[in-house]
Amino acid sequence: MSNEPAPREIKGHADLPVLLRALDDESDLGTLRGKLTALEGFLVRHFDEETRDGGWFDLLRGDRPECDHELKRLAQEHEDILDSLTKLFHWIGECEEQLAKIFGEVEGFRLLLQTHCDREHRLALDALLVDEGGAD
Repeated sequence: MSNEPAPREIKGHADLPVLLRALDDESDLGTLRGKLTALEGFLVRHFDEETRDGGWFDLLRGDRPECDHELKRLAQEHEDILDSLTKLFHWIGECEEQLAKIFGEVEGFRLLLQTHCDREHRLALDALLVDEGGAD
């Protein structure tokens, strides 16, 4: 092929596995959101570089017109990947809202239980003080 891909586009493909590995075993939603946001920024730039006028897809299409169908499929996959990320961000947001509700409920439960324990403790102390005070 007379027009080789720009080094930036090649480097982008080399960087992708590192970004994907960063998602492995991630269980904190905030950290996951941050990693996905970084990945999204990378992918948007990378996909734009590949599909822009004069980009690698255009160069390949010019040199190898028989690749046009595959290039269209790859461009569609770019859109699908970014749509999937949008869905993930939405689901993470829903989970964060649910977690905030759960933690709020846990705090309410903790306060309820603490109040109950305090009352029982006061009652027990009052009962002991009455017994030690001479109430036989």
